[in-house]
Amino acid sequence: MLRILSQELLPDSGAVHWLPSVQIGFLQQHIKMRQGITIKQYLQSTYKNLYETEQEMHTIAEKMAAMDNSPELLLGKYGKLQGIINVPLQE
Repeated sequence: MLRILSQELLPDSGAVHWLPSVQIGFLQQHIKMRQGITIKQYLQSTYKNLYETEQEMHTIAEKMAAMDNSPELLLGKYGKLQGIINVPLQE
């Protein structure tokens, strides 16, 4: 099933449809890593764009916390970034 979802195999019948913004990632159970690299370092390099997006969200949150006036512009940017990494809002 995971190989079909990651488009490594074609389904025998039917089709898999994704929203345009969805990106599929599949981490093999047995991977060849450079000697001396940790799993965390491997994942950080593989998902670098997500870590950068998360850091940008933290920066925006800090700016909003320090603001005395209306943060609508920053809220809009934060919301767009949140949509990229699909993190649900904490209530």
